Amino acid sequence: MKDNVYKYLINDYDVRSTVMYKGNKIILLKPVSIREPVDNVFCLDGDNNMIWQVEDLRDKYPDDRKMPYENMFYHDGILTVSTFIGVGYDINPDDGMIIRSHIVK
Repeated sequence: MKDNVYKYLINDYDVRSTVMYKGNKIILLKPVSIREPVDNVFCLDGDNNMIWQVEDLRDKYPDDRKMPYENMFYHDGILTVSTFIGVGYDINPDDGMIIRSHIVK
């Protein structure tokens, strides 16, 4: 389990959406600005300890514009998050790693 250095985000920002997954909750924090929080998807255990934070977009797609995620939904074992401009990213719900990107509009 990662350090809980981002736990303050969970208390300081509104949760926009929640997906229950294997007894944990995956939350999408409501973006406050274009700058923070950017990697605004977290998986938490029952005590709100962070299990993972979504992979940094620049690790996988260094040329993509990094923006906060606006929407999140779960389908067929994949978590999908999307940005305001309609770029979607499929996320592995077990570890928060980005699987692929695609257009969602």
